Amino acid sequence: MEYRLISFQLGFLAFLLVVYALTGQRTVEQEVKKQEEKLLLGDLDISRVAKISIEKKGWRIDLEKIGKRWFVVDSYPSLVREGLVEEKFFGLLRSFKQGFSHSVSKEELPRLGLTPNLGTRIVLKDLSGKVIRSLVLGQYNQKDKTYFVLLEDQGKVQEVPVPEKKDSYRFFFQGEELSFPVVRKKWLQLRVFPKKLEIKSVRLLYPTGEILEIFRQKRDKKKKLTQEEQEAGVRKEAEHFWMVRQIRIVQRPVGGGVMIAEEEVDRRIAWQARVEDFLSRLKDLKASDIAPPLRLGKEEASLSQKELRRYHFDRPELIVKVVGKNFEESISFAKKGNRVYFYLKSATYKENLIPWNNADWITVYNWSEEENFRLDQLKKRYKELRYWPTKEEVFPTFL
Repeated sequence: MEYRLISFQLGFLAFLLVVYALTGQRTVEQEVKKQEEKLLLGDLDISRVAKISIEKKGWRIDLEKIGKRWFVVDSYPSLVREGLVEEKFFGLLRSFKQGFSHSVSKEELPRLGLTPNLGTRIVLKDLSGKVIRSLVLGQYNQKDKTYFVLLEDQGKVQEVPVPEKKDSYRFFFQGEELSFPVVRKKWLQLRVFPKKLEIKSVRLLYPTGEILEIFRQKRDKKKKLTQEEQEAGVRKEAEHFWMVRQIRIVQRPVGGGVMIAEEEVDRRIAWQARVEDFLSRLKDLKASDIAPPLRLGKEEASLSQKELRRYHFDRPELIVKVVGKNFEESISFAKKGNRVYFYLKSATYKENLIPWNNADWITVYNWSEEENFRLDQLKKRYKELRYWPTKEEVFPTFL
């Protein structure tokens, strides 16, 4: 009897757990649906959106998802800043509240700024180009802080409150008003390195075969600074300090052939402030624009001489190799006409290729004529960065 009672109690408990799980899940689903009904685009399935067009006062910009990344697409694809579409743009759209419905005739739409030439038209499409949602952001009501929005695909006009101006949505605001940029360059990923980058070493390779290497050296904080370290600017609390060394490429006979090797010419402690200034500029490396991409060859990560010649990458002016914590990158710089072009070695990696027009392409950055001086700022020489004792600085014996 006792065994049956225990069995009954266990069975009843299991039943209650199942009922609780089902009703609890239903309550959550109902709450989510309830919240979505309060949103203007609560039923929008973002995962289906593969193309976006934004039109404003005769200007238009087209964005397209290629692979897993978003690009501005005109005559060629240009990489969009990471997270700008997926997190910020869609996040902003999904934050629009339902607001109030208005019965508006077609003739009244211009008065409310609800035509593409007066307002901002946003069209979301799937991969095939089929329209998923289409809306026009119209006139701003400053008094009530609301916008008139025409849902073109539903033929409805809503007056919706301005979304909360969160830091993540600042890109889409001009003052207190919403402003969706249609200028291509504003969307582009022009910054080269991640913001938080701990650099351990840098190599500058020149076409002459000269190599300048800047590298960190660990120091014992228990020891007093030497006079040389003090004059060079090493801080007593520092765990590392910067060194520089000069290297040259030499040819050495091996058997019946020739071996290319590196030969160290000299190494010294560096002027710490000069190195830190240089590294700061390097970390903040930013392009003016993105140029037409380079087409990758059939062999993996290979660029043909023909492609390299397009921007004179077959004879680069400078190659910068950066090594950081869990990070390595190599940048090739070349001049063509009045512009400087550069591309990253990582752009040739499989995960970073741009599949477009039945081929794989890599991103190429450039600096405008006004910003060409940035290349000269990177062209540091050994004698600029190495520490010189006072007497030796006046009459240097080694250049």
